[in-house]
Amino acid sequence: MAPLAALNATDTAIKMDGVDVVARDVLMPAVPGSVHLGGRLGDKLDLCVTNRILAQDLETVVAPFRAKKETKEWRSEFWGKWFTSLALADAYHSTPETREKCDEAVKGSIGTVAPAGYIGTHAPEHRLEGWKG
Repeated sequence: MAPLAALNATDTAIKMDGVDVVARDVLMPAVPGSVHLGGRLGDKLDLCVTNRILAQDLETVVAPFRAKKETKEWRSEFWGKWFTSLALADAYHSTPETREKCDEAVKGSIGTVAPAGYIGTHAPEHRLEGWKG
């Protein structure tokens, strides 16, 4: 296998049938915002962003973080999935509205940080219980 120092950032080192192979990655991802879908698929994607992601009431998503009363549920998981969708929507077609919603969402969740630094929805006595064997 080639020493790491010999590889470029776009090279991939793999072993095939016992032989060391370095493959140059010639494909590069598109720059965020440089691709826009049209037609039926583009229309449906735009509707999803406008009528679902941007329409989400932020207080509804942040309230469980503020209350910190959960004992078993993982309601914080929804905030992460929704925010990921929002961030991807902003990367796809960034607008003042998508950027503002991202900023509001982050400020809203950071505003719920417990004194010890915990950002989540569980009551103190129930944190990390789902991870117990």
